[in-house]
Amino acid sequence: MAHVIQPENTAIALMDNAQTAPSSRDGKKREEKKLDETNSEIQKVLTDPPLSLAPEANYKDKGEKSSSRLTSVRMASSLSLGANILLLLAKAIVFALSLSLSVLASLIDSALDLFTQMVLFWTERQVARTSPKYPVVKTRLEPISIMGVSMLMIMSSVIVIRESISALLSAHYDIVFDNYMVITLAACIGIKFLLWLYCRQFKYSPIAQALAEDHMNDVCSNAAAVIAVSVASNVKSTGWLDPVGGICISFYIIARWYQIGRKEMKKLIGRGADEANIQEIRMLCESHSEDMNVDVMRAYHIGRNLLVELEVVMDKHKTLEYVHDVTLELQKKVEQFPYVERAFVHVDYMKRDYDEHKVPTLA
Repeated sequence: MAHVIQPENTAIALMDNAQTAPSSRDGKKREEKKLDETNSEIQKVLTDPPLSLAPEANYKDKGEKSSSRLTSVRMASSLSLGANILLLLAKAIVFALSLSLSVLASLIDSALDLFTQMVLFWTERQVARTSPKYPVVKTRLEPISIMGVSMLMIMSSVIVIRESISALLSAHYDIVFDNYMVITLAACIGIKFLLWLYCRQFKYSPIAQALAEDHMNDVCSNAAAVIAVSVASNVKSTGWLDPVGGICISFYIIARWYQIGRKEMKKLIGRGADEANIQEIRMLCESHSEDMNVDVMRAYHIGRNLLVELEVVMDKHKTLEYVHDVTLELQKKVEQFPYVERAFVHVDYMKRDYDEHKVPTLA
């Protein structure tokens, strides 16, 4: 992210330096000359736009970063898709040979991982398409898709819990688990752990973060499955460990995906922006122009990114052309932040003590 220069802070620092300069009767003229130079530097800082916010450079950098990020996320999605297909087949074979409920819980998790990949791949394609019916594209499909996948994860885990409880209530429950099955699941754990390390670094993409959660779920579920079925198959008196392992894995999956779905739901509803993002936007607005004051600022989620509404006050005697150019440049600067989807700037000639928008209702 480009560094935002704060003209006011620089100006204050220059004024402080001017005020603390040593004074003497003999050096009065020299002091006056230095003060004039300082004032000139202050005016230059206040009037010149920060170099880091030059529109051409920022738009170019933003395009290159967006392209690089998109390529990285697509690579993560492709690797995850290939790994999920292989691991699903491996777990299906292990479950068919052992009939372990712990392996079944892990198998269902992997099957839904693959389904998750298909849903998110479809979402990415839909978001990239433009349509007259959706003038601001379909970015909200992303949180909706993630919420849908989280519900499927929770429902499938509840089914595994029910089967595990039935197995615990049965009189006899035996499983067979050989060494090659342990090696297979151990390989699954290693692959998923590496993919988790790779996907978790893309913190700007909820899709990549959802994939990282999938991989960590598989790491935990496979590890629990290996421990549970290994002990249950070797120690006959501990056969109950396998269904208990299935229950523990399922509860873990439910807890993790509940958190993911809840987070995306809040963003879709319109949760306010993080305080750090609000302060960053406010600092930019306050340093944008000395002829403009920020009255009201709203920043809230409309999915992954933010919608920013700014109400600013300018002198009513300024020309329409000047007001338009100043506010349009502010809009462009705010929209350069990667977490901002759109920004709207409303100009007024005085501050208002009331909200100019109506109170939202469902009627």
